[in-house]
Amino acid sequence: SEFLNSPACDLQYNNVALLLGSWGTGKTHFLCDLTARRSKSGRATLFILAKDFSPGQNAGKSLAGYTGLAESFEEVAKGLNTLGQARKERALLLIDGINESDHAIWRNSIGSIINTVNKYPYLGIVISCRQPFEQFIFRASDLKRVVTLSHRGFEDIEFDAQSDFFKYYKIPLPEIPLLAEEFSRPLTLKVLCEAFRDLP
Repeated sequence: SEFLNSPACDLQYNNVALLLGSWGTGKTHFLCDLTARRSKSGRATLFILAKDFSPGQNAGKSLAGYTGLAESFEEVAKGLNTLGQARKERALLLIDGINESDHAIWRNSIGSIINTVNKYPYLGIVISCRQPFEQFIFRASDLKRVVTLSHRGFEDIEFDAQSDFFKYYKIPLPEIPLLAEEFSRPLTLKVLCEAFRDLP
């Protein structure tokens, strides 16, 4: 029952995922790591930072032009699907941080992007967005068409994460664990450690 109601099960039948998380939880790092691991094993993966290109009047078309692979999003999707089909698994298109781009253009483009991806069974897409911006970018009807995933940073493993970060930066562990919610965020720990590592 737990598996049947899980996102993992939903993604067997739905090839569009929305990765949500608050600031600093590591969404971008996660997608970069996923891309690196897949690429190392020769699995078709295209990773794009939404902030690196202007969405123009149509985010899908602008994305295609930015990659230099095709003139339309349809062609990019078809090409990735062909690569996935050759390996008998989904190729992945990862679009990170659409909240850092033009909200209105993405809002008007998401439905068309989902429609295109849905036509290709050997293609999966993951779009990441910082909460709560998904409420402004996604129409309610589009949110119902995606599998929503949550990235919670180091939630529930805060102590282990703090220990690893402090050891890596060669900083003595604090006598009292850092219990504030912010310290479950990878970005907070990184900034804190980089600020303290050179102090006497």
